[in-house]
Amino acid sequence: MRATLRILVLVATFAVIVLGTIVTATPINDRHFRKQSAITACTDDLRAAITSELHSEETPAGPGSMTAAIRFSHVTGRTTGLSEDGTIALHRRGMSSSGILATWEFSGYVDVAGKLRFSMSNHNIFSCNAVVFTDHSVATYGVQVTAWQPGDVVG
Repeated sequence: MRATLRILVLVATFAVIVLGTIVTATPINDRHFRKQSAITACTDDLRAAITSELHSEETPAGPGSMTAAIRFSHVTGRTTGLSEDGTIALHRRGMSSSGILATWEFSGYVDVAGKLRFSMSNHNIFSCNAVVFTDHSVATYGVQVTAWQPGDVVG
């Protein structure tokens, strides 16, 4: 009976340790690979691209009020490898692929108070790639906003 109890206690302890490691691994990895910095760089570039699009349109409310109302939601990301487009984008900026800490790929929804030229709705989908360097700088590429269609899901 005592041997069985000891085995159960050891198995339970091992299960708690493994579960605790799994639960804390993702936030630690995200922090190490600077996920939030990459998200911020992508949303800043997306906001600038949308603002540019809105300024090119004549809007009765004015683009400033529409820019302030840009909202991002359901932002999901995963680490990925550097694509050929990413390598080209880095070289155009005078950067090399040495010193890369992580490459992120993000997608989500972006809501705009007005309608963009290519969209029939104020609800759109975005995608963006971000490269985080060992010096903690971030470069983005592949910044894109597309029209949301019924049935489109991100993530």
